[in-house]
Amino acid sequence: SPQMHDGRLYCLEHFEARFLRPCAACGQEIRDAAKEINGKQYHMNCIRCAVCSVDLNGAALFIADGRMLCTEHHREAVESAKLCAGCGERIEGEAPMRAVGRLWHSRCLKCHSCSRFLGDGHTPIIDDNGKPQCETCLRQAVEDDAHFTSIVARGEALMAVPEDPEEGGGGGGGGG
Repeated sequence: SPQMHDGRLYCLEHFEARFLRPCAACGQEIRDAAKEINGKQYHMNCIRCAVCSVDLNGAALFIADGRMLCTEHHREAVESAKLCAGCGERIEGEAPMRAVGRLWHSRCLKCHSCSRFLGDGHTPIIDDNGKPQCETCLRQAVEDDAHFTSIVARGEALMAVPEDPEEGGGGGGGGG
C-alpha cells in the first residue's frame, strides 16, 4: 500500500527503506510515535531504565555508559563507576571532584546557568536541585538577599573538593 510523507507518495518498500529507522533499544523498526535521545530513535515504550525497567517518558532520564537510567540507578552507576555527572564519561587519570552530591571531572564542573568554571576547588558552588550554580547566578535568581543568605547559611553553598582515592567516595573506614 502506498505511503505518504511530506506530501509525496512512496511505495511501501521505498518508504520503509527511506524513513523507518530501527529502535536503538530493541532493534525493531519504528512505525509509530518515537523519541530521539542523544541522536538515537526509540519507541516510546522502549524508553525505560536499563536496571529496573521503570518508564522514563516524562521522567528524569540519564545516559551512563550508553544505558538509559532512572535517577536512582544513574546515581548508583555514577558512584560505582566514577562517571562524571557533567559529561557521563568515566573519570580516569585525575581525582574526581565531588560537588552537589555527585562526582565530576574538574573541567566539567560548571555553573548550569552561565557555564562559569567551578572546578578550581576555591569557587563556592550552590546546589540548585542537584545542578551546580555559581553565587552570581544564584543571587540573580533569588529575589532577596535574605533568602540568598539563608541558602548559604544552610550549607548549600559548598566548595568542590577532590575525592580521596583511598576512600573511594564511600566515606570513612580504614584498612582491611
